[in-house]
Amino acid sequence: MKRLGFVAYGAGIAGMTLLTAVTTINSTIFVYQYAGGITALGVIGWLIASLGPIASSAFVWVIAQRIQAGWLLHLIFIPSAIAMFGLGKSLYFREAGVLGDSMIDGFALLTATGYLMLALFIHLAAFTASGIASLKRWKQG
Repeated sequence: MKRLGFVAYGAGIAGMTLLTAVTTINSTIFVYQYAGGITALGVIGWLIASLGPIASSAFVWVIAQRIQAGWLLHLIFIPSAIAMFGLGKSLYFREAGVLGDSMIDGFALLTATGYLMLALFIHLAAFTASGIASLKRWKQG
């Protein structure tokens, strides 16, 4: 990813944070009060769900630039990011003692869901662009 790509990605993360922060904070406070407290494992689950896809996205970008089949890493990233989000979400809700199926509980991970969607969109676009570039190189010989 070039410098402009990192700036655009950072702007997307900042925009998602600004749009969803108030709702996420209020819902997290509600879950905390409802559950009577959250253990450190619950906080780790929230951090995995929120920051895991973004951190692994940056890692995949760095590694994909160094290998020839970078499109494969972008393709593998998509299900692994969804699994990472699901793991963090279930860990958070299990430690909080709530199901996470109500609207208030689910909003506690609204920012994390936005980060996941942003990362998936970016990597799907990168997979498409990388695949098209590979096909053009293959066609030229």
